[in-house]
This record gives sequence, C-alpha cells and structure tokens, in this order.
Amino acid sequence: IMYFPVTQTYNFFKDPYEIIDYAKSLEYHHGGSNYPGSRTDDIWKFNSDLFQHISLKILSLFYPNSITKFSYEAEATFQKIKYEDVELMNKEGWVHKDGSKMLSAIIYLTPNNDTTGTSIYMPKKPIGELHTPDIKSQYNEDKNVNENKYVNELNKHNDKFKKVTEFYSEFNSMICFDSNLYHAANFNLKPGEERLTYIT
Repeated sequence: IMYFPVTQTYNFFKDPYEIIDYAKSLEYHHGGSNYPGSRTDDIWKFNSDLFQHISLKILSLFYPNSITKFSYEAEATFQKIKYEDVELMNKEGWVHKDGSKMLSAIIYLTPNNDTTGTSIYMPKKPIGELHTPDIKSQYNEDKNVNENKYVNELNKHNDKFKKVTEFYSEFNSMICFDSNLYHAANFNLKPGEERLTYIT
C-alpha cells in the first residue's frame, strides 16, 4: 500500500545557514552497522520546538487544512556522511526500504553540492523480503572488509533494481516519499567533503 506521493520542495528553511551552524554544534554518534556516517540523537529529545516545526511543515504538504487535527510519531536526526564513510560505494548506496515507517523525508544541507541526493528504485522482478548481505553492516561498522568483495556484493544487490527517479541534493531542498519505496543515497564526495542532511 502506498500512502504518499514522491515530492520535492525548495527553500525549506528561511535561514538554512542558521540550521547548519546549529547542526555543527551538536554531538554526533557513529551509527554502527545500521548506516554510514554519524547521526545526532533524536531531535525531539533536546529541541522539541525545532522538531515540531519541521515535522508539521512536512506534513502540511499533504494535510494543509487539517494539520492541527491529528497526532503523529516521528524520528528525526541530523546526519553527517564523510568521503571516507562511503568511498567504496562508487557514487551509489545500498538500495533499501525504511522498515516499518510510513513517510521518509530528507532535507539537504550541504551548500554547493547538488550531486549527493537520493534515487528511487523499483525491483526488476518480485523479490519478497529483501536480504542485505552482512558485508554492508560490517563496512558501516569498521570498514574491515575485502574491498573487491564489498563492491561485488553491492553491485549484485543493486542490480536487482532499476532506477526510476533521481533527486539532486539542491541546497535547502526537501524530498519526501513513501517509506515502502526502495531508495538509495547518491554519493559523489571528494576527500575532505561531507554530506549533511536532516532525516525524518
């Protein structure tokens, strides 16, 4: 069942550099095996005003006349991904879904880099439950993998899908999509560069 259309909107924050400065002041934690890079704790735990502002602004795209008439649950973090976190991925992350969630949203907060966006995929044939090789988690955990095997497993995994939509990481833009859609991050980072996003 699909609940939400794929959407992109621009100039999300009135002052994105204020948000970037705030994001840089926060503490980040390595995600272990779950995802590349590092994330903050859930924003609602220490800045509920910002969390609610962003969440309601996203939801107002779909419920413009009833935004105050329902409740919601959400998780939200800032995420930083550096070149060395994804250097083996050859510009394309692992295709995946977002678990049991309903709506996924990403706000791009890296100025002057519109090539680290997100792509939406469809399976080439029915695949049932998608199994992701353990080497993905191992690489996220400590990078201690055979590089050729990692690249081969990534390519084999992603070859099950065809790309149907690609979003550029236009600065201060936001994309959102049904969490049941397969998707992957795009990585076109050079040494010393970083991808900063707000994910909810």
